[in-house]
Amino acid sequence: MAKNKSKQNQFQLLSPEKYIRLKARNLPIEVCYVSDDWKDERGAVAEVIVVRRHAGGNYTFGVYVVDTLCLGVKHSVYRFNVPPDEYDDFVERTATDCGIKISYNEAHNFIYGAIEFAEEFGIKPDKSFALTQYILEEDTEEIPLIEYKYGRGGRPHLVAETSLEASKYIPILEESTGGDFGLEILEDRDVFDDDEFDDEYDEEEEDKDNKTM
Repeated sequence: MAKNKSKQNQFQLLSPEKYIRLKARNLPIEVCYVSDDWKDERGAVAEVIVVRRHAGGNYTFGVYVVDTLCLGVKHSVYRFNVPPDEYDDFVERTATDCGIKISYNEAHNFIYGAIEFAEEFGIKPDKSFALTQYILEEDTEEIPLIEYKYGRGGRPHLVAETSLEASKYIPILEESTGGDFGLEILEDRDVFDDDEFDDEYDEEEEDKDNKTM
């Protein structure tokens, strides 16, 4: 009896991080969600949520931000031992963005397929995945294979939020692909187009001339 209590106390003293590493894969999968544009090749990022349920009814889950065009897992976070009411609130808040239920096999293959594609070009998952991977099943041949398309036109396509983010990956892609990759920097979309500026300038000069005449 004393041994059982000692073992129980040992597990109660585990930090959330240690529990996830050692025990999360023993919890049954409850449900998986994904954002509704996850198969859209025009897009770049999809969110995947994998939920596991504790014996007492609480939930532990991981949220994975997956770049399908180049970067694999850009970021991931976890929530540990969340009570049912908090979990319900979370699902309700995220239902708009991640409202599609998928099987665990779909979620697993989608995440690990993106990671494998990124690693072909020297890009590793975000460091947060070192822990959140344990909310997923181990990536073995026991998971039925589902193949998805990554990249754009069969090659990596880097979509970066800023020039600073792009500068982190461009040297890696140049070395691994010889420069054969797409590039899009989102902050550049706000910069005016030179041709449009020239047209507006010409119209202003024409108005000045008309007023002078």
